[in-house]
Amino acid sequence: IRPTALADCVSGAKCHIRCWQESYASLLPPAAIPDTNGLDTRVRAWEERVRDADNNVDFVAFEDGEGDGEIVGFASAEKKGPSRWELTMAYTLAVHQGKGVGRRLVGACLDASLIVSQQHSAGPIDIEVGVPEGNASAGSFIRAMGFVSTGHRTHWERWNVWLERYSLAYTSSSSLAKDSD
Repeated sequence: IRPTALADCVSGAKCHIRCWQESYASLLPPAAIPDTNGLDTRVRAWEERVRDADNNVDFVAFEDGEGDGEIVGFASAEKKGPSRWELTMAYTLAVHQGKGVGRRLVGACLDASLIVSQQHSAGPIDIEVGVPEGNASAGSFIRAMGFVSTGHRTHWERWNVWLERYSLAYTSSSSLAKDSD
């Protein structure tokens, strides 16, 4: 697992598409599920995030564990304020789930978010995440990582999907729940 580089954007975008196909085929309308025809758009979005390192932290995981093979998972957090972040993406290909990859990716994102925030102010950071209703495995994963439901929902108008909101006051990777993925 390492920070995402511009050279990772094509492979990352391909993984992103596969993850959405695996995760959301039964939850979102067919128009929401990207296919390889949308690869160029997805690659550009990845490149924009990587270039905006002041407001985004992105990590990728590789099948070979060395950073040379196929990307099998990724996580991204976006800065929302001096000590506020949103975990915007955390995906692992189905065949690699349950192996700790997701936990390590999210942990890397949270640690990097904390480091960026502590350059400006000390103390914990607040991390939020939205999980599509009906995605039980994602909800279980996020709760196992220590996130707590806020009791709020937001509407993702583009796809007419409700997101259950979770939050975490994060101080260090030692505060994360273990053995979750």
